[in-house]
Amino acid sequence: MATVALLGAGFIGNLHAANLAVHPHAELSWVFDPQSELAKLTARKYHGIAASSARQVFADPSVDAVIIASTTDSHAELLDLALEHQKPVLVEMPLTTSALSGNDYVKRFTDAHLLAMPDLCRRFAPNYIQLRTCICDDSLGDIELLQISSRGISLSPFENYGHRQARLRERLFHFFDLATWLLNSLPVDIYAASSRLENAPNSPINTCVATLRFANGALCQLDASMRDGLSYDERVSARGAFAAAETQRGSSVALRLHQTQRSVKRYVDADWHERIAPIFASSLEGFLSALESEETPPATLQDAIVAQVITQAFAQSLTEERPVPFNWNNPLGLSVIKPDFFDARHTA
Repeated sequence: MATVALLGAGFIGNLHAANLAVHPHAELSWVFDPQSELAKLTARKYHGIAASSARQVFADPSVDAVIIASTTDSHAELLDLALEHQKPVLVEMPLTTSALSGNDYVKRFTDAHLLAMPDLCRRFAPNYIQLRTCICDDSLGDIELLQISSRGISLSPFENYGHRQARLRERLFHFFDLATWLLNSLPVDIYAASSRLENAPNSPINTCVATLRFANGALCQLDASMRDGLSYDERVSARGAFAAAETQRGSSVALRLHQTQRSVKRYVDADWHERIAPIFASSLEGFLSALESEETPPATLQDAIVAQVITQAFAQSLTEERPVPFNWNNPLGLSVIKPDFFDARHTA
């Protein structure tokens, strides 16, 4: 039985706590959150113990692993404590506030031979696993276009603008990871544009689009919106040389295949919480399996850094209003775009 502590008692932290409460081979121990009342509520609900500090959690020798589900700006301090006390961690994304600092933790955890798994949760969604299988087994032919569309839950008008921006950025982070994972390829360049569809002065970006070209020749088009009054939705489609597949908002079998003269649909509607909760349970299972087997986890810190580099390039493209290429030999120093970019034929 693995004893697992939880840092962060917000929405995602409570999902982890609920999954630990029913897991046959793991149990929740400590719960810590800077808002102590949240920690107490979560601990009481899921049979844990509220801690007074993160250091208290890491210093407990009975703790086998720690889940970091706190805000991104707290991750560096908590990862340092994990290294200091040699505690395996499952950490929510982004890993840290920048790819540069995150890359440092990749090296430090690797050198320490210590398990650290990023919670790239969409890799564990059954419908995305089905879609990736269709792509990888050549059921669709060579992929020409991957389309990802996301509609965020309504944002409170009272929410801090910086927090709202962070939520959109973190959403994009997961979809950039999803694209690289589905296509099993790295992007060559990215071009992004955005809008502020609100009348309030200094309102944050809430709608954006991005186009990525991948080394395997596929194009990816991503659009995301977190607009007041619109509900959550998430759809992904892949179009290949002779067939296409798409997922829709719904259950684990929300996969539709399109082929010549034929359309097969398997789709059952489900709300966001019903869809996302099993994904986090599968992610936790992947982490606990790696903890027990001491094998490489199904998602690695290197995967997280790739997604973070893409997210930073997305922000750079928005700011500079130009395509931003990737140099994966030195991804933390993005190369400069050539003037004849759109005229040059891409050969990867």
